[in-house]
This record gives sequence, C-alpha cells and structure tokens, in this order.
Amino acid sequence: VFVGAVQVTVILAAGVLLFGVPIVGSLLPLSGATLIFIAANLAVGFTFSTLARTQMQAMQMSVFFFLPSLLLSGFLFPFRGMPDWAQVIGEAIPLTHFLRIVRGIMLKGATFAEIWPNVWPLAATWAARNRAGRCRSIKRPPGICCNRASSARRSIFAAKRRRPASCMGPRCSANRYSPPGG
Repeated sequence: VFVGAVQVTVILAAGVLLFGVPIVGSLLPLSGATLIFIAANLAVGFTFSTLARTQMQAMQMSVFFFLPSLLLSGFLFPFRGMPDWAQVIGEAIPLTHFLRIVRGIMLKGATFAEIWPNVWPLAATWAARNRAGRCRSIKRPPGICCNRASSARRSIFAAKRRRPASCMGPRCSANRYSPPGG
C-alpha cells in the first residue's frame, strides 16, 4: 500500500507541476479513495495468487484482468459509448469507479457526498476479494470458510482431540506407543 501511495503522490505532483493539471477538490477524499483502490487491487492480486498454481499462471491472470480493466473502465474509451453488456462488466471493475472519483475531485471539485456512489463499490470490491483470497489461502474442509461457526467448530474438535493426563484406558490414543518408522 505504501508503494502505491508513493506512486500516486509522484504522479499527482508531476501532473500538477509539469503539465498544469488542476486539482479543484480536496486531497483528503482523494487520498482516502486512493488507499481503498490500492487495497482493492491488492486483494485482487492476493486472490489470483491463491488461484494460480505457478507464477506464470498468476501473471497471465493479472494480464487477463488488467487489459479488460483498461478497455472497459472508461480510461481508453468513453464509458457511456460502450454497449450495455460492456457497461455492466465495466461496473464490476474497480478502475471504473476510481476514475470517476479522480475526475470528480480533480476536475469538478466533488465532495465526499458526491463521490460516495463510487467509493462504496470500491470498498465492497476490497471486502469481497479480500475475504475470497483469505478463504482460499487457508486450507479448510469443503463448506467451512472463514466464519465464526467454523472457528467454533474447530475449537470444539480440538477440545475433543485433547486427552486429559489421567487417560489410562486402552482406547486412549495418547497412551499408544508407535516406534519411529513403524
């Protein structure tokens, strides 16, 4: 997140100082939205890394995500000029909402209330993909994934596996001796 924040700072400074791009709005909501956007993209990368078996697969997934992001976000082509099906797909891409936020704050002086319709989809994208990546990274039996019930179930099963020190019966697994290698 720190590296992304430094990159955004350098790009904004270059835009203002070298090219005279105006920043009409406040930098505080822009900074907050930028951090959410960076976190959402990191969550996408984390999810890809849990899906891929090799580094090459992860790189292909990132390219497969990056190119449609540029094409369908409104960065290269006007968003409203795209067919309806492309707009529906574009609404699911974090870059679409971030571009609207940046344009709104920098060029129109939009307030937080005006950019909120594009901030919450970024936050929702981050939350969903972060959860998906976390759930995929932890090896669990099917049907158990990152919820309180599963952690309660795990603690119950762990408690059943622990045997008291006074367990002396023949069925007690703690008392069974198995020689090394046998």
